[in-house]
Amino acid sequence: MERQRILVVEDEETVAVYLGDILRRLGFDICASVRSGTEAVALTVPLAPDLVLMDVHLAGELDGIQTAEKIRRLRSLPVVFLTADTQEETMRRARGITPDAYLLKPFDERTLRITLDLALARHQLEERLAERERWLSAILNSVDDGVVVTDALGRVQFLNSRAESIAGR
Repeated sequence: MERQRILVVEDEETVAVYLGDILRRLGFDICASVRSGTEAVALTVPLAPDLVLMDVHLAGELDGIQTAEKIRRLRSLPVVFLTADTQEETMRRARGITPDAYLLKPFDERTLRITLDLALARHQLEERLAERERWLSAILNSVDDGVVVTDALGRVQFLNSRAESIAGR
């Protein structure tokens, strides 16, 4: 099985080195370890990591949450926040971008491993579901008949282009 590549975004050098050691020991590859959100955004496309492990509080113009938002606009990637911050405002902002996990410092290796494995598995599942949805949508839109899909309460969930035409939408 191919080793998963992780982009570490941590502005405290000692923590970044510690994380790198743990991640390598757990069988992950570190494609880069950067100190700023700007560097992380710039490297996301060329390095193509499988996951981003992001400190919430970063020095510089972008904090971890802003950086994760920018990264997600570039690529669909799982993001795991790593922080000691449990303030409600920070948690609310982080929830707003739907991170794959929020890991509190201090953490142990086992917890980190489980968190990363679950985030990667969840992301893989979401990608497969999105692909199936695109595939199904393409099929339904290529049918000459009008197709209307409703939920159990009769609310319309999907209309193909022919159904929209018939309905005058």
